[in-house]
Amino acid sequence: MVRQKSKQSPYFAKLLNILIESKGDFNNSWNANYKILNNLIAILVKSSDGHIEEIKKYDDQVTWRFTKGKRQIPQQILKYYRSVNIDLACTAIEKTIKDDINIKSFLDKELCLKILKIFTDNSNLNSHSLVRGLELYVSNNEFIIFFTYVLYYIASDLKNFDIDIDNIKSGESQDISVIHELRASYNNGLFFDSIDRDVVITPNPKENVIETVTTTKIVTRFLNAKKPKADYFEFVVGFEYENFRERHRIECLKINGEVFQDNQIIEKEWEKPDSKQAYKKTYRVEGIKDSSNYAIEVVQKSILNFPVGEIIYRLKESASKFKFVAKLSELNKEDKHNFKIAGHFFGSFKHDDRIRFVKSNNQYFEVEIDRYTLVGSGVKIDIRPHNKLLKYTPPE
Repeated sequence: MVRQKSKQSPYFAKLLNILIESKGDFNNSWNANYKILNNLIAILVKSSDGHIEEIKKYDDQVTWRFTKGKRQIPQQILKYYRSVNIDLACTAIEKTIKDDINIKSFLDKELCLKILKIFTDNSNLNSHSLVRGLELYVSNNEFIIFFTYVLYYIASDLKNFDIDIDNIKSGESQDISVIHELRASYNNGLFFDSIDRDVVITPNPKENVIETVTTTKIVTRFLNAKKPKADYFEFVVGFEYENFRERHRIECLKINGEVFQDNQIIEKEWEKPDSKQAYKKTYRVEGIKDSSNYAIEVVQKSILNFPVGEIIYRLKESASKFKFVAKLSELNKEDKHNFKIAGHFFGSFKHDDRIRFVKSNNQYFEVEIDRYTLVGSGVKIDIRPHNKLLKYTPPE
């Protein structure tokens, strides 16, 4: 791992020097050494969404110390960018850069190639995936995205040098192209504006099952991300056992206020033997009126194993806002207090640390994220009796 020496920021110093050497091409807000330094710091502060306090502006004397690598990036900046998820950070930095017309005016291939040499000239870095990703952005003329990742890596002191930035838990791909696909989806609006999922859990010892009622509310600009122009909405539900699939049903399905009846919902059952949830069911509604925005609400009833049940939900598409609530119901109150639930949020990337958004106790779990949440992120809920031996007997 390449780390900063005490009171030094060598990578930041190299970037600053490259920009200072090119300042003749910049306009008034970037045409002095101290202005370049303060603008870089301001981008990082603004992109923290309030997590970093405003930093006093630097003058020429302090700028000189930075260019000589004799001054470190402020610790509050380093601490924040070393702790935050890479995708969250880079999405915010990119937005800040796009909002500044001055930066876009001087970011070109020649300048980005000079900046790229900070990484490719370092023998410890030049064979790493982060460098391959930066090279790809430059070759595709994606200069703003390139500059975004450069700032992130430098601000976090190459936090991700020891892991591949494309190491995604879903295992569907281990290639840097995943990052491009996610970014393309974001830029094209192919993500949920919001998704709100509420699960009410009722242990039912008389039938030897755990019952669930799940209400999902989605606001989106598309019905199908893979086919954005399609006029149908569909989703797939998986089950571990065939009888669980038989018990599953749609209680309500509404799109833009229109209620679709059972005879309008096309159901298809199929199997995928190599999957843990081998028994599948597809629900589909066709001929939906074209709209610039869709408000979708689906209420489902299902059952789980008893006395120990498990719910795993993964985002099928990324979401600008995400909320998930699971709770034990007020039905069968005596049984309710014999059971407990536990949940956790998981992210697509190894270092997704947004667990701080969670509220939970033995009978309630909630995670709410008002920032861009990646496809593949989700929630796992465990339901079980308090009795450690799991020998549950319903009260008389």
